Amino acid sequence: MRNRAWAVMLLLLFSSGLALARGDTDHAEASMQLTGTVDIDASGAVTGYSIDHRRGIDTAVIHLINRAVPNWRFEPLPSGAAAPATPVQLLIVAKQISANQYAMRIQSAHFGNSVANPSAQLMPVSLKPPPYPPQALRELIEGKVYVVLRIDRTGHVSDAMAEQVNVGRMGSAPAMERARKLLADATLLAAKTWTFRPPTTGASAGDPYWLGAIPVAFELTDGTRANYAQWHDYIPGPKLPIPWRSVRGKDEQSDSEALAAGAFSTIGSGRHLLTSLEGE
Repeated sequence: MRNRAWAVMLLLLFSSGLALARGDTDHAEASMQLTGTVDIDASGAVTGYSIDHRRGIDTAVIHLINRAVPNWRFEPLPSGAAAPATPVQLLIVAKQISANQYAMRIQSAHFGNSVANPSAQLMPVSLKPPPYPPQALRELIEGKVYVVLRIDRTGHVSDAMAEQVNVGRMGSAPAMERARKLLADATLLAAKTWTFRPPTTGASAGDPYWLGAIPVAFELTDGTRANYAQWHDYIPGPKLPIPWRSVRGKDEQSDSEALAAGAFSTIGSGRHLLTSLEGE
């Protein structure tokens, strides 16, 4: 995995109400999701980039991105073609380290699929979201489940695991474990019913299976919560190993943390970043 360096920023640089959760600064983190595009030339170098709705984003976050993105380098496409305006989704994570300072990093990045032909892509057909677990509702438990899927040649889910479950408030170790299990169990039960259309052309059409990732959010809101470029605090859960995570003999890492809730990504299908997310 790539090393993710922390950049220390003064609290005064944050303008969008960053306050780490429930007073537990030792465990809590906050994250912000952003979108934009990256221009990649034929050699894999970045020639330009843009971030959506830049004017409303914290200055410290923009500084972090400006320092990293120009130094990114990607694996060149086999065709040798350039890739202007490649879509990118970023997850920025901050952690409080003192009364007036936060450490901040680019935690994850998802890059648009380099395959333009829909018939060469694994496409979702039905992704019915899980119902909110009644016990989680009663206890006002919120969280996000990062689920990894193995999809067979019929387009059905043959395996599913919750790679990580983040919850929205701190509690005792047993209470946190129970909260994570409630959300994970509901997600995995729903995942068994999801279906996909396998690729029929392209390099992956003959694969025995495909891997995908979806973040599933459980939020107690009326649907009006602002998400883009806003800090959301949580208690990160442990990241579990996926024993069957391999695509064409290569152990692929998921970039699902950068995805919006409910968005599907085929693992191993996007542009491959050769440098670290810090551009090193």
